Amino acid sequence: MTASVARGLDVVTGALGRAQLEAELYRAVSEARKSRSPLSLVYVDVDEYQEHEDSHGVEALHPVLSWLVDQMVDVFGGVGPLGRLDTDGFVAMLPGIEAARAYRLAEVLRFRVGACVHELVSGPLSMTVSVGVAGLKRHEPWGNLLEAAEVACRKAKQGGRDRTVHR
Repeated sequence: MTASVARGLDVVTGALGRAQLEAELYRAVSEARKSRSPLSLVYVDVDEYQEHEDSHGVEALHPVLSWLVDQMVDVFGGVGPLGRLDTDGFVAMLPGIEAARAYRLAEVLRFRVGACVHELVSGPLSMTVSVGVAGLKRHEPWGNLLEAAEVACRKAKQGGRDRTVHR
């Protein structure tokens, strides 16, 4: 077991694994309540990931997913931790940032991702992301905040993909 796995990091992207992200989110919600400061979550899901995997292979997508996480760090300014929830789903935790600002940042990320073409051994890959944004509501448990961001992302996918939805 490598040190990064032992600390709960995704070995492909360097993002937190789901369990570690959930623990960090629990702490962030508690801190936001104590300090009465905003907390937003941005849920990013790669559109048509399975089709990309079928066309290019899972190994070819690893650098693209790593690049996506790098873009998230850049756009969100490294404010909070990032986590990989599943194969193609990522969450950025943005403490101190209101949902309206998180939405604008999410749009910057979405446009940046859509404007880039990756050259893979198996050919060019252009991808888009669907994004859901949720801000912490008063007395809301951390699990509801995560679910709200995920539901908003799902609505973005159902609305045609390559879009950002907030609750």
